[in-house]
Amino acid sequence: MRKKISQSIRAKTFLGLLALLVVCCAAIYGMVMIFLPRNYYIDLKGQITADFDALVESLKETGWEDGQDRLHAFAAKNHALVNVINRDGKNVFSVNYGDKGALDTEQHPNGDRVNIASTVPTEGFASGFYYKGETYYILATAALM
Repeated sequence: MRKKISQSIRAKTFLGLLALLVVCCAAIYGMVMIFLPRNYYIDLKGQITADFDALVESLKETGWEDGQDRLHAFAAKNHALVNVINRDGKNVFSVNYGDKGALDTEQHPNGDRVNIASTVPTEGFASGFYYKGETYYILATAALM
């Protein structure tokens, strides 16, 4: 068999191109696995930051009572936990679209139950705003998924 391959130009060309194709595919796969997740998280973080800034600006104009629709929309879109706290530290509004309840655990190979939520990267945001003479703070934790 080796004698046939060493004497045949077609077999040598085929094997050479096959080896080159395998090396190129492995290099492309490696680059995608290295660069794509990092860029995805950077873009997602930028989108969430822009959404949070727009939310804070709208709350400055309308207040958190009239902006509850926007708070719910932000939390749902970004899989976030959002809290609005008054100057005294009392939580006046809270919404959590980041909690999936019982779906947050999975079976680990060693038999233990593992909390998936602890493995999802998150980003925290905080800002303050004034509305009708009152100071409020908005805290958000969004899942980067």
